[in-house]
Amino acid sequence: MEKRQLINYSLYSSFISFAMIFGGCSNSESKSHKKALHVGHFVSVFEKKVKYKCDNKIAPLSNNNEFECNSFPISFYSDHIKLGEINSIHEDGYVFPQDIIEVEEPSAIYTSNKETIESLLP
Repeated sequence: MEKRQLINYSLYSSFISFAMIFGGCSNSESKSHKKALHVGHFVSVFEKKVKYKCDNKIAPLSNNNEFECNSFPISFYSDHIKLGEINSIHEDGYVFPQDIIEVEEPSAIYTSNKETIESLLP
């Protein structure tokens, strides 16, 4: 009977060791594959509710204008009009309108048409 208990104890010990080893591997593996969560606060000057889009989802900002996404870019919308997007978040976590709105540089217009030139002058 004593030999049988020793064998059972060995089997239990082996099973527990096996479970701990493979359980530890799966936990570390899932942590390394987990995507980083990007959380920020959009400082809104817009009267209408702003939504954000990322990771194939569109959601309204929370009551405190917070958003969270797993990846960039993050786009912001108001009434289906794209306000702009970000590819990073400042260390303080705040996103201001000037961070998302892109101002295009005026392009030069080359023309020799007198009417076009006169229409461009103030």
